Parts: sequence; structure tokens; C-alpha cells
Amino acid sequence: MRKWLLFAFIFQLTVIAQNCRSQEAAVDSLFYRGVHLYQDKKFSEAVQMLEFMDRIYPNHSRTTATLLMRGKCYLNLADYQKAINVFLKLIQDYPKSKYLDDALYGLATGYYYSGDYRKSVFYLLELLEGNADHRLMRKAAKFSSEIMDYRMRNEDLRLLLEDVKSERGKAAVIIRLAQREINQQHFQEAKKIILDFMDSYPNSPYVFQLQQLLTQSEKLGQDYLKIGVILPLSGSLSDQAKALLDGIQFAVNTHNKNRKVKVELVIRDSKGNILSAIQAAHWKARLQLRLLQLPRPARLFCWHLWRPKPALPESDPMYFS
Repeated sequence: MRKWLLFAFIFQLTVIAQNCRSQEAAVDSLFYRGVHLYQDKKFSEAVQMLEFMDRIYPNHSRTTATLLMRGKCYLNLADYQKAINVFLKLIQDYPKSKYLDDALYGLATGYYYSGDYRKSVFYLLELLEGNADHRLMRKAAKFSSEIMDYRMRNEDLRLLLEDVKSERGKAAVIIRLAQREINQQHFQEAKKIILDFMDSYPNSPYVFQLQQLLTQSEKLGQDYLKIGVILPLSGSLSDQAKALLDGIQFAVNTHNKNRKVKVELVIRDSKGNILSAIQAAHWKARLQLRLLQLPRPARLFCWHLWRPKPALPESDPMYFS
């Protein structure tokens, strides 16, 4: 009797093993058919094949590879939300997958084409924190730099800075933001963000580069008259505030081209809430006390610049300056 039971058990194991080998063969066959369709740019057919494979054989051995290929198909089909969902599933459900870096790059691409540049750069910087191959890291570094340089405004970079947690990521954002603030003659803003980073990371390998920017901002900002601007740059009134700030900045830029006494704007975001507005008001009061100590012509000139100016059209090159 025992021999018969042992024989039955062995037979069941043999059948299971054969079924597993058969399933693996079927999975491989379907997967490579999907890959070939993708290579032939038949993206709709490829994604249908891969989705069919996932339904028939859930949790198969090529699950992560299939998710990656499905995400790539959706990107090529311009179905960016589906691509984002698939890449997020891969990243969240399989954080140790060998395809994690490719999924991060795909996710960043999906957010980029969806117009969410902040999230796009965030995930590209996440990729740079890992151990991706050099080719992919170079692509991610170049892609993130181009987005920050050409698609993001100063306030976008500040919000991104709040999202990024790593030292390297923060340094990448701050270096660009500080250089842009210097180019726009916002020397105090540049100085503040540089000093905040250096206080938090005194031994950072980026300190030397930031010190050069700090010296540049201090040298160029010596002869500038500083004027405070408080606007709700985030919140329900952000669109109107940004348009107003563009007008103010336009007036300052026009003035600085032709006048000996230059003006620098020091901008604060009231965020459209009471607490931030109170904090900004205290800051503004301190600033006004300093302005009132200036000669009367200079005071009159300062208050003149507070008058609203028309917003710039989006086609104006200053719009993303």
C-alpha cells in the first residue's frame, strides 16, 4: 500500500513538472511573439498579445518584462495614462526587479508627454540615485536637464525642490535654480537657496560649485536696490499672481537696461492662505522699513514699480526664462 501511495505521489509531481514546463514554454512563446510585434512597430497587436498572456497565465515568470513591454507599447500609442499606470505597477509591486530603472525612465517619459514636468524630473532624478547602466543614466541626466532648462519656471523648480529628498537630486535642482535666479538678477533669492543647501549638506561634493555661484550672486548684487513682492503664486489665485509677477518683472527688466541704479525683486509666495500671508506681511514690513530709509526719489521709484503690468503672452521668450 505504501508503495502505491509513493508511486501516486511521484506521478503527480511528474505531471505538475510537465505542466510547469509546458506553461513556461507557452509563456515564452507568447512573450517573444509580443516582442517581435513591438519591434515591427505593431504596438496595438503587441499590447493585445501581452495582455492576453497576463490574463491566461497570471504571475508568470516574465511578469515584470511583460509590464515593461506593455508600458513601452502604450507610450508609442500615445496612451500616456495607461503607460504611467503600468510603469507604476511595476515599480510599486516589484521594487527589486531588474527592469526598475527602465520602468522609472518610462514613467518619467509618460509624465513628460502628459505635461507633468515636475513628476517627470522627479522620477528621472530617482533613476540617477540607483545603479542603472551608464547609457541610461546619461539619457536620464540629459533629459532631466533639458526639462528643467526649457519646460519649468522658477516656481516649478521650487516645488520640485520640496519633492526631492536626496542630496544629489536637490543639488541638481538648486544649481539650475540659483543660476537662473542670478541670470534674472534675483541675487538674494539665489543666495538664500544656496546657503540653505550648504547649511544642510556642509560636506557635499557640490559645495565648491555652489560656492562659486554664491560668490557670483554676492558680487553682482552689491549695487542693486531690493524690492519685495508678495503674491499668491500657489493656490487658487496662482494664475493671476503669475501674470502680475510677469508684468512686474518686465518693468524691472526694462528699467535695468537703461538705468544706473539697478533693481532686484525679492519674491515671496503667500500661498493664498492666512498664515503664509501673515508671515509674508511681517517680512514685507521689515523690508519696507529698510526702503523708507532711502532718499525720497528712490522711495518714489520703488513704489512706482509696484503698479500692475500686463501679463506676457506664452509665446514671449521670457515666459520660460
